[in-house]
Amino acid sequence: MLIQTLLTAAIFLPGIPETDRLPGDDSIYGKWKVTSATFYGKESPQNHGETYEFRKDGRLLTQYPRDKTPQEGDYRIDLEKTPHHLDMQRFSDHPDMGGGGPTKGIFKVQGDVLIICIAGSAAWPRPEKFASEKGSRSILWKMKRLPAAPKVP
Repeated sequence: MLIQTLLTAAIFLPGIPETDRLPGDDSIYGKWKVTSATFYGKESPQNHGETYEFRKDGRLLTQYPRDKTPQEGDYRIDLEKTPHHLDMQRFSDHPDMGGGGPTKGIFKVQGDVLIICIAGSAAWPRPEKFASEKGSRSILWKMKRLPAAPKVP
């Protein structure tokens, strides 16, 4: 009887929109704003304000302040690895984004802060630590989680 009640409740409960966040959710899903960006050991203030939206369906939307429309791509995560793995494939002819396969990285979520360290090219190996030092091939982003959009009745 309990199982039947739970199944019935699950069928009739409204779905959760892709970008909504449950209380206590420390996943990568949602929308994030870049607060710090370091490319190959050098701080890159022009990247502050970019937003990244990681959707549960594996789609990635990147919004650059200078562009009117977001750039699209895909991502995959592996939570079994420590640190967690992130592979990003962005689709665009934007000069900051190259093709050639997914770029490999690592990530961690600490409350409302997302830290990503990713290789600067799809041809380069996955970073092993959260750092972007001078002479490295790593990009380090720190992002702040943005609040979920208000629900429209």
